[in-house]
Amino acid sequence: MKFIATVNTLLLSMSTAVYALPTASSLPEGWQPISRDEILRRMETSTTASSPLEKRTPGGIYICTGANYSGTCGYAVQPFNTCIELTSPWYHNIGSFGPDQGALCRLTISAETCTAQGDAFVQYPGTPDLRNYNGVDIGDSITSFLCQECTACT
Repeated sequence: MKFIATVNTLLLSMSTAVYALPTASSLPEGWQPISRDEILRRMETSTTASSPLEKRTPGGIYICTGANYSGTCGYAVQPFNTCIELTSPWYHNIGSFGPDQGALCRLTISAETCTAQGDAFVQYPGTPDLRNYNGVDIGDSITSFLCQECTACT
């Protein structure tokens, strides 16, 4: 009986560690930890928002290490027309990327910093699987991104 209680305690602690949010100190400066459920809730809310307070923020970016907004995820509002160079945990390790409405983001994979043309383009609601972006795994190659305002993006 004691063995079963020990195993249950061990399994519970392991599952808690797997689903725990990263701490703000484990993310790059300015990024807030966010759960997959919260990302999906916000994405759904923004498509049905009736109040400006419910809408997502232009320049806001969701970024995760896993596909379908899983793994280590963060959210930050980034300035438009500014190159954001990625660091751990996202440097060469992005599974999903989602800008808020009103932004078009250029992801760079061919250089260490943003290029004028960008290598891949993402707009709202984002790309849930950069490990299969048009049939190619670019998630292991992304080094930076630059977002710009896009009034024609829906």
